[in-house]
Amino acid sequence: MHWIAPSDKDNNTAALEKRLWDTADQFRANSVRAAATKVSPFYGLDAINSDQRKQELLALAQGGATREALTKDTISNFRIVLPPRPLMQRYHDIAEGIHREREVLLHQIQNLRRTRDLLLPRLLSGQVKLAVASATESQT
Repeated sequence: MHWIAPSDKDNNTAALEKRLWDTADQFRANSVRAAATKVSPFYGLDAINSDQRKQELLALAQGGATREALTKDTISNFRIVLPPRPLMQRYHDIAEGIHREREVLLHQIQNLRRTRDLLLPRLLSGQVKLAVASATESQT
């Protein structure tokens, strides 16, 4: 994978960058990593995780016995063009909030699923009763 970038230093937090690359690892995008001094981890993750880029990566994949495989050799010529440093910093500033909010929402979804999985069987078995509000009560 070739990262084409200006050489300005990136001011990312190490913990957030680690979480982003860990997420990229889940998508098997860990074969090649860009230095944080060259690319925002948000830009790197979003650049390889778009639908179009996924299709391009899949086109490079070699058919395996059970699934497609991407190796360092097959993606060595995969190019990601990086914007000038000021534009990348602007993208980083916007994307950081979006990625953090996404993380919060994913945790909320997990909590709601656990709550549903805990309460639904109890509701269906009659262990938990729901109080039904009348139409006049719900309007006040």
